[in-house]
Formats: sequence, structure tokens, C-alpha cells
Amino acid sequence: MAEDLLRERRGGRRRAAEHESDGRLARFMVALAGRPRGRVVDPAAGFATLLLLAARAGEGGELNLHGREINPRAAAIARARLALHGIDAEITVADALAGPPPPPGLADLVLCEPPIGQCLAPDAVDESDPRWLSRPSLTGVDLLWVQHASWLARAAGGRAFVVSGRGAAFRRGTSARTRAALLERGLIEAVIGLPAGAGGRTTRVPLALWVLRGAGAAHEPRPVLLAESTDLADAERIRELLGRARTDARAIPAGRGARMVTIAELLTAEANLDPAHWLAPTPQERVAARKEARAALREADRRLRAASTRLLGDGHGSPPESDAAAAEALADYERELAGARRAAATLRRSLTGADARTDAGRRAAGATARRHTPPGAPPPP
Repeated sequence: MAEDLLRERRGGRRRAAEHESDGRLARFMVALAGRPRGRVVDPAAGFATLLLLAARAGEGGELNLHGREINPRAAAIARARLALHGIDAEITVADALAGPPPPPGLADLVLCEPPIGQCLAPDAVDESDPRWLSRPSLTGVDLLWVQHASWLARAAGGRAFVVSGRGAAFRRGTSARTRAALLERGLIEAVIGLPAGAGGRTTRVPLALWVLRGAGAAHEPRPVLLAESTDLADAERIRELLGRARTDARAIPAGRGARMVTIAELLTAEANLDPAHWLAPTPQERVAARKEARAALREADRRLRAASTRLLGDGHGSPPESDAAAAEALADYERELAGARRAAATLRRSLTGADARTDAGRRAAGATARRHTPPGAPPPP
């Protein structure tokens, strides 16, 4: 009842800085984080969905919840929502990216789903801010949130989970330099490609989830886990991959939509962290897959022709005369027809491949960045 009333109050047109985390994606993030302990921070709290779920996941433990929200109306709703659930949390109205930076390493866990495609005014970011590892981009703000979340996470054992547009993982220029700096400091543990529609009503832009270590200390650069999530319900699989990657990078099984990539390999590829780039099959693998798919389709076609002959006759023999025999022949034909369609779909996928999906994602990300670029601002890097 209380949630329904709050939903009505926060409904209607959203204000420019107002953002609400999608429930499915928030649950996915909290599931990956495990049972929260200590200080949990959301620097783009919105209506406190992530903090609410973190409180439920960490129920019975010592939790200290903090959120920042730039929009006073959203912050008021977040406070009321948490209070209605009996959750003690501090929600501050502030711009997390502007002003003097907070001390590093304040949080045991950072959960952040900031607005996607955000742009900043030229004077909104201080280039001398120690959080920024390279010159900040005003049109590629996603990586500012990534750096800020890493800054907040405790150096020893702290983790940050941050959502970005997928373009932040592969854009060139300033974005590539920022990713390289994060990699060289050992701050990136994993990048997870999220399935289409993961942003719910909030955005249709392809998304990625960054898993980060705390920036307060130097970490030994380790291979980065790059994985694709095909469904937000598969958090257990991704969490298992993260656990294996932390203990032994060689333990990641092949063929499960994941790969460990060394820092050297990533830096050679302009710090491209898009999982689709690294999980795409090699040219040799594509050729082999197409050969196998064509062979399967030829076999399916042979079986379908044989079933057609049994059903309709071939000019030398007669079709089945009894109803039972005709029904059986028809069922065989339908079964072989379905198999032929599956074989054709497999061949079609082998012909299009992951590159087409990646290019489509990049075009969507680029189009969104252009829509959110104010007049007179430089184009996205």
C-alpha cells in the first residue's frame, strides 16, 4: 500500500536529473555483490531501490546505508520509501561528481546505476580532481561514475558495481585513455555485458556492468573477467564466474560466455573492454561453424525430402491410404520441417555472427550520445 502511494507520487513526467533504478537490474547487481556488510553507498540513489534491496540482502548484519541524490524531490521520496520499510539510511542532496571529492575508501560496497547518456556543463568538473585518472570527458560521463565509485570503495576488500552505457567500454579517445589508466592500476575486476532491455523503462541503450576494486591503493594488475549475461535471472552464474576469477583466472570454463583477458592484451586493443569484442569467434572459428551449419542443413534437407516422399508419394509409390498412416507421415514431416528450420536458423546466426550484434550496439550507443549532446558541445569521444 505504502509503495503504491509512493509510486503515484513519483509518477508522471520526470525532471531532468531524476533517475530511478530498474528493479530487475538492481536485484541482479545486489545478487552479484553477495550479502552486504559494513558501509554501503549509492552515489546516484534515485528512489533508493538499490539501498532498499541491499538492506534486505544484508538483513541481520551490521549495515550503514548512505545515498546521494542530486534531485531534492527524488531524495525526499527515497527517504520516505526507506522509512516505510523501517530501514535506517542517510540520503544527502548533492551532486556526487561536483565539488571537493570525499575521502577515498569510505565504502565496503558501492552500488550505482547512474543516468545513462548524461552530459555536463564545461565548468561542472574540476580537471585537477584526484578522482579523475585522465582528462574528464563532458559528454562521456559514464566513466566519471566508474572512477567515482572506485574512489569510494575501500582499498582492502571493497567493491563497486556500476552500470554504464556499453559504449563506455569501447569508445576511443578520452574514454580509452581513462580505461587504460584504470587497467594499469588494477582497478577493473570485470565487465559484464547486460542483455537487451536491462535498463527497463529507464533507457534502451545497451548496458554494461563494471565490477571495480577500491582506488585508495595500488593493486596488482590481474586479468579482467569479460562476460555476457543473456538474462538478468542468471546472476548466480555470473557470481560463480566472479568467484572463480578471484581465486584462479585459469578456472574460468571455456564456452560459457566468459573469458579472462590479460592487461597486456587489453592495452594492445585500445583498452577495449566490450565483452562482445573478446567473446566473438575468430575467423577460423566462424568458417568452421558455417561449415558445420551447412552440413547440418544439408542433412536436415535430406530428411525433410524423405519425409515429404513418404507423405505425398514420388510418382512411383503411392501416398499412405489409411488415416493412421497418413497422420503418422504428416507428423514425421512436421518434425523434420521443424528440424530444418532450426538448422537454417543456426546457419543464419553463423553468417551474421557477434560482429553484427556488436556493431548494432555501438550504433545505438553512438546515437544516444548524439541525442544527449547539447548544442555547441564537442562530439562524444
